[in-house]
Amino acid sequence: MNQLDKEKNFLSTIVYVYNNEKDLRKFLPILMNCLESHFLNYEIIFVCDDSNDGSLNYIKSLFNNKDGIVVSIVNMGGHQGIEASMNAGVDISIGDFILEFDNIAFEYSSELIMQVYQKQISENLDIVSVIPQTINHLSSRLFYKVFNANNYSHGNLTQELFHIISRRAVNRMQSLNKNIGYRKAAYASCGLKSAKISIMPKYYHPVVYDEQTTYNRNNLAIHSLILYTDAIQKLSGIISAVFLIISITAGIYSLVAYFSPHRPITGWTSMILFLSISFFGVFLILTLILIYLSAILNTVYKQSKYIVDSIEKI
Repeated sequence: MNQLDKEKNFLSTIVYVYNNEKDLRKFLPILMNCLESHFLNYEIIFVCDDSNDGSLNYIKSLFNNKDGIVVSIVNMGGHQGIEASMNAGVDISIGDFILEFDNIAFEYSSELIMQVYQKQISENLDIVSVIPQTINHLSSRLFYKVFNANNYSHGNLTQELFHIISRRAVNRMQSLNKNIGYRKAAYASCGLKSAKISIMPKYYHPVVYDEQTTYNRNNLAIHSLILYTDAIQKLSGIISAVFLIISITAGIYSLVAYFSPHRPITGWTSMILFLSISFFGVFLILTLILIYLSAILNTVYKQSKYIVDSIEKI
């Protein structure tokens, strides 16, 4: 493509790196071909989330001999998960539009990337997401079902493959949230125009999460339900109602038994059982309250969103 025909908007591309060298070797040539062919000004930011395979060596060897390309490597201070890592990449990006790739385990194409970009430009959108037509993991389907049934925003969330956001969306999101714990929910609640493109992805391999990643995802799911939905409040209300009914039923039974001509002998077993059930309900509700307060504390008062070890320029 002629230089004069290339897109003049500055595009920032952020790629999450965590033990995915094989996927990078398939993904980066496609990405580079798209950027070099269609964009005049762009940068690539690799966020290394304590990756211990050959990903960084491959990235450095690929770009060491390429001039005129702005490439940054953000080395996270320990494994901190996708959300914190991608936030670190967004914070140092300077583009008018930002492509976020946190999952490169399926076959991308230059045409798909440009389709997303052109849709955003032609329809004046701030957020365009590419989503799979089906969600493979049962746990993910359950999470999104619960989240969407109880969320505060008007848009429904689903699994995403990648998305592009405008600088206006980044500024709006950061003004509304000091600590952005779940980007998709924050984007959905920022009130800007968005759209989704649904595709049937062809994965290179099944997505398997290690123990640390699974823990981070579960923790993120719990905090997201607390911060962006009223699911926990409803659950607390249901638990309170159940144990209130148990207490009322036990009280009625005690009164009936007291005035009954065949008064049964009161035993310790039934009393202890009742007390156990009652205290279990109280402590369960207190636990939910503590989790809720912990999430608020981390979001409102936690100063450090992430820890960066170093930033390299290639």
